[in-house]
Amino acid sequence: MRKRVMVGMIILVFSGMAVAENRPERIMDIPVFNTTSIDLTRFNKDLAAAVKANEAWVSDPVSIALWLAEEFEGKEQHIIQVNNVADGPDKARVIILRDGYLDDSIRGERFEINLELSKKGDWMVKDAKKAWRCWEERRPGFTSDFCP
Repeated sequence: MRKRVMVGMIILVFSGMAVAENRPERIMDIPVFNTTSIDLTRFNKDLAAAVKANEAWVSDPVSIALWLAEEFEGKEQHIIQVNNVADGPDKARVIILRDGYLDDSIRGERFEINLELSKKGDWMVKDAKKAWRCWEERRPGFTSDFCP
């Protein structure tokens, strides 16, 4: 009886490994090796003008992050928002993961955008970083290094 249980456990372990190896890679699990900072000078001026004009999209951290990341032209886009608290957040981090570009060297991009609510109640971008994903056979993960 003990041998059967042990053999059954070994088979389950090996079959689980085979399933994990054949599972498609999830874009959110791809490592980030380094990033480059995005210059926010012009962006924050444009954002302040949009706030002054009472444009609706400026009240949502995800909408602000998507405006910073600009138009998406690829196969897949994932957006992750993490707030500092559930009710009435005053800080938010938005991560935008993009994949499937029709480019011969860059496969996708990753943006990490940190926002804070000002004393006036307006969201402002405090920090933004960007990295590229090269085609797999050239360089793994997201990086700010040149894609060959």
